[in-house]
Amino acid sequence: MATLENNVKILSEKLKEKEKQLNDKANFCKEHKFFKEEEHIRLKVNIVREIRFEVDLLNGKNDLRPLFDF
Repeated sequence: MATLENNVKILSEKLKEKEKQLNDKANFCKEHKFFKEEEHIRLKVNIVREIRFEVDLLNGKNDLRPLFDF
């Protein structure tokens, strides 16, 4: 069970890194007035953010945390 928790933590960290990379890329596009590209990247950011949020719930200790039994 400990390896599953570790893998979830690693996944959460990787998703945070990806979200930051995409935000940086979107900010670059905004700065250089590539508005369609920025819009497309922001949609990707929203998807990654939503997945990260769900993964973070797995690490949480609250009542909303999904429980898995393997």
